[in-house]
Amino acid sequence: MSARSGITASNVVMNNSSGSTGGRCERRSRRKRMKKRSTPEIAADWSKGNKEARRSESQMFCHLAESPASSEDNSEIEIPHSTNVGVSPSLPKDFEENLEKLLDSELLYHPKADPLFRINAACEDKVDAILRNEAIFNLRFLHKFYNLAPECFAHAVNISDRFIMKIKVKPKYMACVATAAYLIACKMIEDPEDWPSPEKLVSVARCGGSPSDLERMEGIIRTKLGDPIVPPMELAVTPLHFLQLLQPLFPSAKSYQRAVGDLEICLCSVAVYSFRPAVLALCIAGRYLDDCDYAAIAFMKKRLEVSDSDLSVCSAHLEVESRRVQNRSPAPRTLVWQLSRRTISNLQKPSAAAQASLLDPIREDWLEEDNLDIGRLFD
Repeated sequence: MSARSGITASNVVMNNSSGSTGGRCERRSRRKRMKKRSTPEIAADWSKGNKEARRSESQMFCHLAESPASSEDNSEIEIPHSTNVGVSPSLPKDFEENLEKLLDSELLYHPKADPLFRINAACEDKVDAILRNEAIFNLRFLHKFYNLAPECFAHAVNISDRFIMKIKVKPKYMACVATAAYLIACKMIEDPEDWPSPEKLVSVARCGGSPSDLERMEGIIRTKLGDPIVPPMELAVTPLHFLQLLQPLFPSAKSYQRAVGDLEICLCSVAVYSFRPAVLALCIAGRYLDDCDYAAIAFMKKRLEVSDSDLSVCSAHLEVESRRVQNRSPAPRTLVWQLSRRTISNLQKPSAAAQASLLDPIREDWLEEDNLDIGRLFD
């Protein structure tokens, strides 16, 4: 009973004269009620996200923690203040409300990428996990080249994964899909004057095809993901949204930027991206919050119903992926020069003006007497 209500032996002072039969019966009936409440049915309701079941469960435990063991020793029970886990004072007041909104849409936009591990790209002519990781890895360098908002890369990965899980995409089109998803994300987040042009995207990303092919792929993605049941792509919830929710807890802006960089690295692996967005953001934030208040982290762990073992598994995947991505470089590509016909003709046959501007060749049999005295020219 003391372990369930958060009351330790040092916090409770029992009266020797309180061993009446009525007090023992009351405590025994209270224990039976607690055992009845901890049935698999209540656990199932808890996992389903039933808010009423959660509220009644928390109210019952609070009532048991605040109620005395008997009516005679009411004044001798002390409840420690640290038993109630609240929200950190450094977080905004609407933290719980914003967290509820994100959790309501979390799984609605999160793609289930497990089938990618069971695909053999050589036999089935479909994009598998390796090809997906390679395309997102190259997309990250494209994002670093344009230096746009981190939301662009997070939404681009979400759009790309949802598309390849819904549509059968051939491996030769994966680079074009990732680049088109990045173009869609830029139009969602950035101002029109900051949008990258399709011509420059095709030239920098080397995704194959022409700018018109990239725009055609953009239209296909918008059509296939424009499900009337699912809200628009602009409302998609990514791990970056949960990380932004915890931003006030970070000790400095530099540490938050490093956390965002770690998240971008983790998105390059479909194995890491398979974790829930909230769990992934919580693991990344925990690496930078050693000296901060853990009240909000404890609240999120309780609200997300995440155990320490799940967080340790996710953290292990984060470490492996961080070392793998940071120690590799982009795939080497052959540099191709594209010259116009006029430039090629000018290089092959110089014009008359270019020939007239050529200097006279220096004779090999020159003598030192032929050299001019440079010093006399400035006398």
